[in-house]
Amino acid sequence: MAIYTIIRSIIAGINLEGTQGKINTFTVMFFVGMLVTIIQGTKNYTAYSEMYQRDGMGYFIAVLVVLFISSSILGGLVIMVLNYINKKRQQSIQRALDEEETKD
Repeated sequence: MAIYTIIRSIIAGINLEGTQGKINTFTVMFFVGMLVTIIQGTKNYTAYSEMYQRDGMGYFIAVLVVLFISSSILGGLVIMVLNYINKKRQQSIQRALDEEETKD
C-alpha cells in the first residue's frame, strides 16, 4: 500500500520531499532491514526451531545477518530509484510551468 501511495504521488506530481526535505536513504534502509529481519526471523525460527536447537544458533544468527544486509540494500535501492523518479517528475513539472509562464 505504501509503494502504491508513493508511485501514485509521483504520477500526480506531488513532491515527496515536501517541507521535511529529502527522504533519508539510510534511515529507510535501516527500518526496512529491521522490519524484514524481525518478521522473517520469527517465521524462520518457528518453522525450523528443532534444527536450530540441534545444530546451534550460529546458523540462525548468520541467516538473520544476511537477511538484514540484503533487505537493507534492496530497500536503499528502491528508495534511491523513487527519489530519482520524483526528482525527474518535479523537473518536468517545473519545465512545464516555466514554458506556460513564458507563453503569457
